[in-house]
Amino acid sequence: AALQGDAGTLALDATLAGSDVAQFRALIRDGSPGALARAVERHAGVLLDGLDARSPAFEQWLIERRGELRRLLLGAAERMAAQCTAVGDDAGAIAALERLVATEPSNERAQRDLMEALARQGRYTDALRQYRACREALRRDLDVAPEAATESLHRELLRRRRAAPADDAGIDAAAEAPAGIVARPDRSVKARSGGS
Repeated sequence: AALQGDAGTLALDATLAGSDVAQFRALIRDGSPGALARAVERHAGVLLDGLDARSPAFEQWLIERRGELRRLLLGAAERMAAQCTAVGDDAGAIAALERLVATEPSNERAQRDLMEALARQGRYTDALRQYRACREALRRDLDVAPEAATESLHRELLRRRRAAPADDAGIDAAAEAPAGIVARPDRSVKARSGGS
């Protein structure tokens, strides 16, 4: 029987039953680009989310396992992004970095890496949108402004977008306009007013 136990213990025989956590860990141990991609893709969220354990000892165990799985996911996403970047697979790097910043929005280095990967694909508007998301996450989560390296990258992205061909499909002048300013498609801006 896969389920074994006595009066004080209940256990699952891992040789007779598998789990998504065991598969996740095995993929990370493999470490190949494909395995890491599958691990990042398969990570389905918080372990036993919504479970009311009603046991302080089990609750503590669960908190520790959740933290461990989160660290494994972050590490796998970082390794996947680095592997993809090393071989010029910007789409793969973007997928890994998007998962990384979705899990840890205040990871400023990952945010910069994502902005750079988007820019390498000519997606300057998306990169600038990511800068804004980064700035907001840092303010919300840590109450800090972006690092000088992030601000420098932001200025470089603005410069590169201006220099890019006009057919950049997603040109969004709002990315460079201060709050309260509305961007128009011809790249000029006007102040918002109550009547228009």
